[in-house]
Amino acid sequence: MKTLIILTIGLLMPILNFGQSELAMTSATDGFVNVRANKSTDSKILFKIKETEFFLCEPTEDNWWKIDNFYTKTGFVHKSKIQLIKDLKEKQQRALIINSINQLRDYRIKYDSLRLILPNEEIKELLSEFENFEETNYTPLLPFLSGLFCKNKDIDLLDNYLKIMNDNQKSANEMPAWSLGDCYLCQPDLVIKRIDNYRGKDREYLWSMLTLGFENVTWKKESEIEDYDELKNRLNK
Repeated sequence: MKTLIILTIGLLMPILNFGQSELAMTSATDGFVNVRANKSTDSKILFKIKETEFFLCEPTEDNWWKIDNFYTKTGFVHKSKIQLIKDLKEKQQRALIINSINQLRDYRIKYDSLRLILPNEEIKELLSEFENFEETNYTPLLPFLSGLFCKNKDIDLLDNYLKIMNDNQKSANEMPAWSLGDCYLCQPDLVIKRIDNYRGKDREYLWSMLTLGFENVTWKKESEIEDYDELKNRLNK
């Protein structure tokens, strides 16, 4: 079972090592926020974060919060410029998720259509941009996706999720499987019903992701989960 939780390191880190950190975006009205070296507007500007980018932050009683650009750059931002994703209205969270799914699909289509045409260096650049988006925008939102689905039984959100998982089969990212496992724990009948709308290899792929996700999110928690054996047996049919 341990081998099931070994993921691509870059994709694993942002999700599993949040610790005391929270996913956030800037609330600045000018489209970006300056990240500074110290807790002062007079300190050096290290880099900027655009309004479309996510980052991790550590909320404290201080006015300046430490932020982490997904383990590549760190600095400080005044809390008035920070919007925690968890504090957004559900409608806003959902819009971010759908937008992320749509952008990821666009990247997948673009990469698949150009990878045999563009020069090698351009393809490498496009792939890097594609993977970075998946790591820092799409993947960090997955816990919010499963949370909204479980709370609201949002079939349309689940269908969008299953479709992007299917479209993005070539990805090495296994975190979508984990979130699908969470969705299954709260709404098993609904998840199975929607996956059963697929046929052939597409259904096989989604079923394998569901099985993988269930095994990972329940690992060493079997005794804590009501109807665990029944849920597991349904995946073996």
